[in-house]
Amino acid sequence: MVVRFSPAELRQSLSAGLMAFPLSDFSAADELDLRSYRERLDWHSGFGVCAMVPAAGAGEFFSITRDEYGALLAETIAARLPGVPVIAPVGFGTKMAIDYARHAEEAGADGLLLLPPI
Repeated sequence: MVVRFSPAELRQSLSAGLMAFPLSDFSAADELDLRSYRERLDWHSGFGVCAMVPAAGAGEFFSITRDEYGALLAETIAARLPGVPVIAPVGFGTKMAIDYARHAEEAGADGLLLLPPI
C-alpha cells in the first residue's frame, strides 16, 4: 500500500517530531546490506520519527549507484510505519535531479529533499 500525503499533511507530519536519516549499511566487500539496513530502519521506527529520509544522512546520495539508491528507497518505503512519510533525496544537476525525482515518485516516496549540486 502506498501512503500519499497532501502538502498540508506532509507539513504537519514534518513539524511533529524528528526526521530519521538512517545510515546505509554496506558489507566489508562494499556491497549494500539490505538486511542490516532493514534492522536499522526498524530501530529508528521505534523512536516515533516523523519521517524517514534514506540515503541522505552521511553523504551516501553522492556515493552510491542509482540501483543502490533505488534499493534503499524501496526498502525504506516497504518498512515505513503508517503515517510516516518517506522523503527521497534528489540532487546532482537539474536533469539528474528530475530523473531521481521521477524515480522517487514512481517508487512511492511522499516528498523530496533537494540536495545541492556537487
